[in-house]
Order: sequence, then C-alpha cells, then structure tokens
Amino acid sequence: MLRRAVQIASLVAFAVLLGAAIVTNSDTTAFEWVLGADPSLSLMSAISGRVFMAAFIPAVVLMALGFVVGRGFCGYVCPMGTCVDGIDHVIAAKRSTGNRWRNAKYVILGLMLGAAALGVSLVYLASPFSLIARILGIVVYPVLSALTEAGLWAVRPVAELADWNAVVFAKVETPSFDTQLFLLVFLGGLVAAARVAPRFWCANLCPAGAMLALTSWRPVVRRRVSQACGGCAKCADVCPMGAIDPDDQFVTRHDECILCRTCQSVCPKGAVSFLPSPEEVAPPESAGIIVGRRQFVLGGLAGLGTAGTTLVKAEEHRLRPPGAVPEADFLARCVRCAACVAVCPQNALQPLYDATGMSGLFSPGLVPAGGYCDPECSRCGAVCPTEAIVELTGEERLWAKTGTAEIVREDCLAWENKEKCMVCDEVCPFDAVVFKIEPDHPVTVPHVEENKCVGCGYCENACPVKRPAAIRVAPKNAVRLMAGSYVAEGRKRGLDIALDATPPLPGQNGVETTNDKSDTGPAPGFDAPAPGFSP
Repeated sequence: MLRRAVQIASLVAFAVLLGAAIVTNSDTTAFEWVLGADPSLSLMSAISGRVFMAAFIPAVVLMALGFVVGRGFCGYVCPMGTCVDGIDHVIAAKRSTGNRWRNAKYVILGLMLGAAALGVSLVYLASPFSLIARILGIVVYPVLSALTEAGLWAVRPVAELADWNAVVFAKVETPSFDTQLFLLVFLGGLVAAARVAPRFWCANLCPAGAMLALTSWRPVVRRRVSQACGGCAKCADVCPMGAIDPDDQFVTRHDECILCRTCQSVCPKGAVSFLPSPEEVAPPESAGIIVGRRQFVLGGLAGLGTAGTTLVKAEEHRLRPPGAVPEADFLARCVRCAACVAVCPQNALQPLYDATGMSGLFSPGLVPAGGYCDPECSRCGAVCPTEAIVELTGEERLWAKTGTAEIVREDCLAWENKEKCMVCDEVCPFDAVVFKIEPDHPVTVPHVEENKCVGCGYCENACPVKRPAAIRVAPKNAVRLMAGSYVAEGRKRGLDIALDATPPLPGQNGVETTNDKSDTGPAPGFDAPAPGFSP
C-alpha cells in the first residue's frame, strides 16, 4: 500500500510540474531537475552534447543510490514505471517476467551510447522520462483541455442564469500536435506487452533501468532469504521482474529487483526480508552484474553505425524555436521531451517527423501555419532541461531571429490576382512588410524588408491564402548562437529589429500607396487588430 501511494504521488508530482509549466509562467527549474533524474536522458545528453549541466546532478545521485537501494527508483518513483504498473494491473498476464528479452535493454543502451559518442542523440527512442513527458504533454494535455472546454460548455447555461461571467466567457483552447499517432501506437505497444508479461518495458527495454543495474548488483537494501524457505517457488511466480531463480529461490538478480516486495507478501513461511536477518542463508544469492555484455557491445556498434549514417553537416533547413543553439548542437542536446512544444501558448511549436532524418526525428520546429511565435515569449527556453533552447529576455529575445519571411508571388492575392490584400502588413509586429507600387499592377504589392524580419510567423499564420500560405517563413539568415549577445550579432549582420506595438496603416511610416483613391480602402481583414495587440 505504501509503495502504491509513493508511486501515485510521484506520477502526480511529475504531471503537476509539467502542467504548471504549461498553464502558468511559474519557475520551471524544479521540472528540469526532475526530468534530469533519468540516467539515460542525462548521460546521453552529456555525451552527445559534450556538456554537463546542473540539471544532470539528480541522475548522478540516483546512480550512486543504486549501491544502497538498488533499482528501488524503478519500483517506487519512476512515473513511467507507475504507468506500466497501472496497465499491468488491468491487463497483464498474472505471471512473472521471463528472461528471454531481458538483455534487449542493454542493446538499446549500447545503441544510444554508441550514437551519443559521435554526437547524435537517440535518447528520444526509449528514455522513460522523455517518453512520459511527451505522452503527458502531447496526448494527455489536449484531452484534458478538450474535456475542460466541454465541461464549461455544459455549465454555461447555468452560469448565464446565475450571472457567473467568469464561467460564461471562459474558454479553454485545445492544442493539436503532430506525432500524437506515434505516441498512441507506443501506448498500444505497452498494452500489448502487458499481455506477454508484467513490467515488460521495465524488465526488458528500459535503458534507464539498464544503467541503474550497473550499480545495483549487490545493494545494501536487497532481497534476503532465510533458512525457513520451503522451496515452494511462489515468490518466483509472482516476481514482476523475473529477478528470482524459479529453480533456486535463494538466488536473486539484484540488478533486476525493484524492491516491490511482492515476493515477501506471498511467502507462506515468512522467509523473505529486505533488511539484514540473522537467519539469512549465505551466498550465492545473486546472479551478479550485467550478463548482457555481448548485447551491449552489439548495440554500441549499431549505434555507431546509425550515427555514422547521419553524420552529414547539419543544415538549418528547419525553423527552430527562438534561442535554439546552432543545428548540430541543437540536435545533440535536444532530448525530444516535447516540454517546449507543450508550453508554447500559441501552439506554434510542433514535434517534427517528416524530412528530418533520424537525427532530427521528433525535434521541435516552429510551424507558423499552426501558430505565430510571440516575440516577447521565451517559455520554450525556460523549460528546456538541456539548454538546446536558451532562455532569452528583453532585447536579446527580440533579436533572436528564427528566419525570414518570403513572398510567394504566384500564390499572393496582390501579386498574382491583383486583389487588394494587406493582411501580412497589418499583423507584422516589426513593420517588416511594406507595400509598394509596381509596374502593371493596379494595387500595391507586398515586399519583405529582411533586415527587419525576425521570422515570427504572424504573417504566414494570418495570410488568407492557406495550404500553403502566400508568405512563408524560411530559416534564411536565422541567428543561432552558442554564446554571446544576439543584439550584438544582429547589428553586426545589419539587422534593424524593433517591435512596433502599433503596426502602421498603409501610407504611414514610409509605406507607399498609389494615388488612386480606389486603392486606399481597407484590405481583407484589415479592420481587425493584429494578434497580441490592443487596438
């Protein structure tokens, strides 16, 4: 009962910290440190990114604790382990985990480590904290948002009668994210694995569990069997990790044991304890440390080969969040936890899956078609645990140019159809879009002043031409730094970045118009205030 309470409390705490980062502007340091407690996430990021951060310290402490409590973290604290236990409780076959796939986790660990050695991060494939953060942020969060909005809709008639204006006008936006299908398939895989054996993920596939096994081969707190044992093998039958030898119940794989104490609860003789006992039978009682050396080496070689196929020069062909470090370092550091995606208030960040290659799979990208990037927001950088995205404030944030907008003339209403449309100029918060007179055009047409554009995507998001828009943001001339000032670098490049809190009307601030009175009327959507600004 105590174990279940600790597990539920740990999962709730993880979800609350992530939820606080999503719906509030609270300090996210605690969440970053919790995320860094995953040994596989921290170690692989430190190796691939060639950096060690304070957020990785919890993982070091956790590995050291393995000498004392073994893999107790897996059995009591890990949120992924709690979810797996929940699935097992409903679905799992009631028998212990076998040994057939046990060493697969060392293949996965070796694969990730081999790739990290060449600067390629594959941590997103199996890191439990990266996966659970993605599941909560990309799948659970939108579902809860939709349910909340449905609840508000249901009580709104009552709220109107009671004059509860806070409820009447409340609205909860439901974000949508790419790669949700992948996560649903992954969850389906966990359910299917539960039919094979309980704790299948933890025992056979989890790389964090494989790392903790390195220091858990003979912990201080471990399973001990006294001479009262009658050899009924009930303990081996119920062990969810398959850590007990069914032929000799005195033998325990301590590097697999998660201290769940299930064996102790079923022992009819009371022979099992997890503290020193005067009646304890002398060793052998452990199968020793890693027996999957060969699998680990094979996995490492596979990781080196996989990384080798991606060792091409990292080109900045994708829009990244503001403050993202240069592409090669970004991909090496990013753990694909999707925390930045979930906290984006405009739903502008998405996990990428197409045309990214394996090294860029599920990494966050800026997709203006889905939402614009608020030039005064840096929540993505605040929540990033590995500083793949640096938190910027003030002038530094404004000058973090993510790309440049470009007019696709053949799709533009003004250029191609010769229709009056000034939406891109209307919404641009940097006055980077200007309308000019061009020969053979009865209306003024848009041009982008590249030295003023920061690639925020307001224009692309608001463009009345859809799928794709007639003005699109490309990562051209993006400013991405490992260190130094964005303002200084921008000025060095000749940029002229200034936030215009009141976007100009046509004919003001240097925007040219024709002398034709018929061309001075409002463009489609021009009477609406720019997103994020008050009229």
